[in-house]
Amino acid sequence: MDGGVAGATRDSNQGEEVESHDALRSKEISSGPSQPPSHTRGRIPTHRKQQLELEALQGELARLKVHVMETQVNASQKMSYWERVAKMEQLDTLKAGLENEDLHAAVEKHKILIDELDVHLRKKRRLVAAPGDLDTWDTTSSLPPADDRPRRVRAMHTAVDREFHRMHSIFLQQGLLSTTDDVFCGKLTAQPAGDMYFDVVQYATLGAPFRVIGDAMRSVVLNVVSDLPDGVDHAIEAVDDCTVYSHMTDRRGERPCHAHLVTKYYPSETRDVVIWRSILTDPAWPTHADDLVDDVTSWVEAVALPGQDTCLFTMVVRRNLGQLTAKGDDDVAELLQAVSLSQRPHLVGFLSPHAVSHHSLSRTGLSLGNLPLLLERSMLVEEPFKRAINDAIERHKQTLNGHLRHTE
Repeated sequence: MDGGVAGATRDSNQGEEVESHDALRSKEISSGPSQPPSHTRGRIPTHRKQQLELEALQGELARLKVHVMETQVNASQKMSYWERVAKMEQLDTLKAGLENEDLHAAVEKHKILIDELDVHLRKKRRLVAAPGDLDTWDTTSSLPPADDRPRRVRAMHTAVDREFHRMHSIFLQQGLLSTTDDVFCGKLTAQPAGDMYFDVVQYATLGAPFRVIGDAMRSVVLNVVSDLPDGVDHAIEAVDDCTVYSHMTDRRGERPCHAHLVTKYYPSETRDVVIWRSILTDPAWPTHADDLVDDVTSWVEAVALPGQDTCLFTMVVRRNLGQLTAKGDDDVAELLQAVSLSQRPHLVGFLSPHAVSHHSLSRTGLSLGNLPLLLERSMLVEEPFKRAINDAIERHKQTLNGHLRHTE
């Protein structure tokens, strides 16, 4: 009888469990599968989905790494030596694979970030410069029309400011940031596009404070060059107190040589900088197809030397000679040597009073394309520039000597 009661009890319990299970299944079926919450603001962006997937993968990788370490510890306690060696090699392979996947995930994450930044910058660019504005002009080679002065002024500042920000890189390329010796040299450098750059480098300590040198530079580059020979015209358009746009035409040669230069003076508490950059095409100053247009950029800096009554002077003049072929390596070497000699000063603390072309063109018969014509035009500005600096140094020394005699 007890067995019958027990059997009845089990049957009753099983019946209740079946009914309870059926009730739960009926409730699940009636309620249907759970629906994910709807996004009221639209679908999740693709980059956000990728970011969430990467975070999930990183979490899974972390869990697997913990599992690997636990397996490594527990298994090594029960294995023989050779089994343990084989297992360790297997685990190392697994760890290397996991680390490789982790690196790929990190690269993908950074790629997504770069894509987001690129999209942001493109949007920012459209906000700064609307279609048809400065983006349609290559400010290193041309200017907007003459009747649009605001855009012309912005383009001029863009051209020289770009070179101002490149100045440190230019000095680094010339090896001027890692030397304490004076440098006076000329260099010819072929460019990937086939053009030839002619660089003239001057790096020395001058015998006057940087502001004395800066004022002398400014007095020349921001004003009309005086005492020009016949056949040379020079005009200046003032942009602001520290910026001018100058035009020079030299008709003394077989072909007219033009130079449209934006020059800007950058004063600061510890240095003075002068940058000038050529504008190759200007609707306000049209040129003929056969005319020469000087393509030149100059970086000039006078930096204070702490505790000294001197300054560090650096000048790099880069002229694009276009595509040309030299007559020979010996001719090129002779030209560069002549340039180096012509730039070395006779007195310590001063600059050579001569322009690059003073000795280099007379000492060698080399004709590198239009270089002779370009240097002849350049001499009209270069020599007054150096003369003004040397005169300022001389006046400064005379002032110091006068003070010394007065104190004695």
